[in-house]
Amino acid sequence: KGITVGLVLAWGDKGRNPNDWREFPSQEARLRYARYATARYSAFDVYFIVAGEWNADVRHTTGLTEDQIRSDYREIGQTVRNNDPHGRFIGIHPMIVGTSREFAAESWCGFGDYQQMYLNMHSEMLASRATGKPVVNSEYAYYLRDQDADGVMDKENSYDLDTIRHATWDIAMSGGYFITGWGNTYFGGYRNPGPFDVDAPQNDDWEAQVHHVKHLFETLDWWRLTPFDEGIAAPVARGQDRIVKQEQRPRRKIWPPEVAYWALAEAGHIYVGYVRGIAASVSLSVVPGKSYRIRHFDPRTGQYHDLGTQQGDRVSFAPPDAQDWVFLAKAE
Repeated sequence: KGITVGLVLAWGDKGRNPNDWREFPSQEARLRYARYATARYSAFDVYFIVAGEWNADVRHTTGLTEDQIRSDYREIGQTVRNNDPHGRFIGIHPMIVGTSREFAAESWCGFGDYQQMYLNMHSEMLASRATGKPVVNSEYAYYLRDQDADGVMDKENSYDLDTIRHATWDIAMSGGYFITGWGNTYFGGYRNPGPFDVDAPQNDDWEAQVHHVKHLFETLDWWRLTPFDEGIAAPVARGQDRIVKQEQRPRRKIWPPEVAYWALAEAGHIYVGYVRGIAASVSLSVVPGKSYRIRHFDPRTGQYHDLGTQQGDRVSFAPPDAQDWVFLAKAE
């Protein structure tokens, strides 16, 4: 089916789940299990996650220092690498709002980051790209999750179609990758009313829009694009994440910034700009001496609209409205 499966070998110790690394009697047993899982599955189209929410151990595991816990996971990661003749990607996943950048320099680690990040997603992805390895936000939203079944969506960046789309494009425009989450498939449907359902009608609208991200980038030499936020200018400042703290669970609600503008570029060839919350013209620095064909792309419908050509050291784009829009400048 063309699906690459990420296998989480075991979870961090969250104090309540039976599938965590601390249930093994010793580090020797953990390494034996890592060797087995690697030998059993590495020939398939997989990648390995050494631990889910590894730093939960820091909170719940007694008798070990944080450095000892890190050392254990480094050893497990190296064991996976040593027993995988196929060179599969290996990563490690942090808890709550966190990054795994501290493991990126390890020889076994294939990811610059495998985040669980709900805040400042764009800037955190950019920071992790400095490692020179692929960066993934594996948990940023679970569309329409309603854990307590009160009719109010309660997962960050997941409350409605606009919110999850904005969060998704903030990640994509960092030159990073995202894993799309759904309320009624996340955790086997355990934290959302109703059964586990990959075809739930509530997902239809986001299913229809999220594939436009893939479609756009597949029309480009996306692997040549690098972040170029310094090259895009607008008459208003970029916004900040919106956070509402609450007494009840969830303790806070998070939305992406209302105003955002980001850019990716292969200088002199193709420029991709993304804007939202802006009704005025924005401009983008380009290599001069060329003629650029300008198009805008609707992330809701996947449709393009040709805006003609421009020349000079900057090209401009006037969004049709204050919704989110993508525009492309391609050298002719």
